[in-house]
Amino acid sequence: MDKNFLYKKAYPLGVIDDTEEDELSSWFLDDSRDVLEKKFRECDFNDLIIELIDIFRGGSPNYIQLSILFGFESTEEISFNNTTKISFYKIKRSDIDKIEMDIKKLSIDKSLVLDKLYLYVNNLSSIEKFTRKMDSVCYEKNQGIIIHENKCDIVILEGK
Repeated sequence: MDKNFLYKKAYPLGVIDDTEEDELSSWFLDDSRDVLEKKFRECDFNDLIIELIDIFRGGSPNYIQLSILFGFESTEEISFNNTTKISFYKIKRSDIDKIEMDIKKLSIDKSLVLDKLYLYVNNLSSIEKFTRKMDSVCYEKNQGIIIHENKCDIVILEGK
């Protein structure tokens, strides 16, 4: 499965993206985006976490593309300093209440990079057994689980 679409840099409004890429043809020739979107919405939660770890090992994913894979109905955005927190509500998964992303603006090229991904789940105990097997990347903190992968934290917390 080609996941290259996940790693295209995101830029704020007003910054011109002059990378040469023929995205239109990739939409017609490759169904990886649709396959991954279906997997995100239908797989069990443990498989979703494995997929997220794999995505972050491949590089820093574009937060817009990643949020589309989850599917959502509404968002809220709060900006402060060089960080923006985006909350996604009504996720198209029954086991996740809400997703939040901390996005940082890099001063070097003005691109937007996902710094932290928060998953608010209905039942944290269902994933605790899974994370014990993956203790090389997971650790528990403050009633949650943190997975650090490729300069980003995936934080799993009990839903609010």
